[in-house]
Amino acid sequence: LGDTRRSLFDRKAVVSTQSTGAVVGDKLIDLQKQLSGLAEDDFKTVEIKDKIRAEEEKRANYKIENIRRKHNYLPLIMEMLKILSEKGMLLPLTLKAKEKMSAKDAPKKDTSMS
Repeated sequence: LGDTRRSLFDRKAVVSTQSTGAVVGDKLIDLQKQLSGLAEDDFKTVEIKDKIRAEEEKRANYKIENIRRKHNYLPLIMEMLKILSEKGMLLPLTLKAKEKMSAKDAPKKDTSMS
C-alpha cells in the first residue's frame, strides 16, 4: 500500500495556486480514467491514447529541460576555454568566428542601405 500511495503521489502533479489555493489535478490520470471506461475499437479510445502519448512526451521533455536548467555548465565551459588557450587554439578559433559573423552581417548591411 505504501508503494501505491507513493507512486500515485509521484504521478500526481498537485499545484496550489497562490491566489485561490486551488489544486490542479493530473491530466494524465484523468485521461487514463477516461480510457478505462471505453471500448477498444472506439474512435474516442484512439484519440485519448494519442492525448496520453502527447502528455507523456511533454512530461519527458519537461524532465530533460529541468535537468538542463539545474546543471551548471560554467565550469565545463571555463575548462574548455582554458585547454584551448593552453594549446594555442583559442585565438585562431575566435578570429575565425569573428570573420564568419562579419561575413554573415555583410549581406544584411547591404540590403538595409538599399
